Amino acid sequence: MGKISLVFLATILVNCFGNIGGSSYGLNVRYLQPWETDNAVEYGYVNMVKHGFYLEVTSSEVIKFFETKPNVDQCLVECVQTMNCTSVNYKQQLGASVLTESLEGQCSLLRTDRFRNADKISKQTSFGYAIAVAHFSLQHECELDEPCPTENHLCIPDYQTGEFECICKKGFHGEFCTNKTAIGTENLAKYGAASQSYFTAGYYASNAIDQNLDTILQLWHDGCWWQVSLQRKYLLGHFVFHNRQDCCLNRANGLQIHTFNENDLANQIHCYTLPHMHSVKIYEFNCTSSRMANTVRVTTPDFINFAELEVYELWG
Repeated sequence: MGKISLVFLATILVNCFGNIGGSSYGLNVRYLQPWETDNAVEYGYVNMVKHGFYLEVTSSEVIKFFETKPNVDQCLVECVQTMNCTSVNYKQQLGASVLTESLEGQCSLLRTDRFRNADKISKQTSFGYAIAVAHFSLQHECELDEPCPTENHLCIPDYQTGEFECICKKGFHGEFCTNKTAIGTENLAKYGAASQSYFTAGYYASNAIDQNLDTILQLWHDGCWWQVSLQRKYLLGHFVFHNRQDCCLNRANGLQIHTFNENDLANQIHCYTLPHMHSVKIYEFNCTSSRMANTVRVTTPDFINFAELEVYELWG
């Protein structure tokens, strides 16, 4: 049997407890998922978790915005049915209920979550005594208490595989995220010289350090690489990766970041491996092994495609 596209048939299985302004909320969404095997049909469940805050995001992180009746169920079901939606922001007029059809709610489907935007959480839960707000996300192991080894770690979920990655929070680095770090304020890459393994018309190596997210880097051949040579040696350890802004975010999955000193490629060390990036446009990370070096290289077995890489030194 040929491959069948994923189809969601969503229905509410569990009633809501209280309205959007209440202290608790429960919702399960059932979806029907046809697989490749002989007419087999499997059922799964997606739980949405309510948070008492609002996630402040940019317009590029909003997949879809729409108004709905004052019942958050439609908003959550829409997220489950929408490719790359991992969370929602919801606003509702105070006093609204499923019986008050004249009062509408506002739903924003997001391609990001509270873990990747921990610094964008707004604790403001009402605006002008007219609106109640909440944030809902797909249930994941990262929602559990302390899934990572220490409080200096940040849990980053992968909603496709159900797995997660523990990375160091800002201000910490090292194998166990115990070393306090001050991060340089200057993007070193913009002063560097970029090069690549192969040239494709229009996709210059400098596109990845020109501070223009509309220009992209694209390499597509076996053993391809891109690198930036800095002006001198720095204690390299903090990076900001900008994925493509238009499409194809998953092309950045598994990119390898290495650091080394010029003319000493044989002694390069592995800095970081990007996780699944199917819904991530901006990703900050620290090297698992920081070092004094003047060159950063991005490698992959067959494909490199992203917009920008910022490089920062560590102090302390």
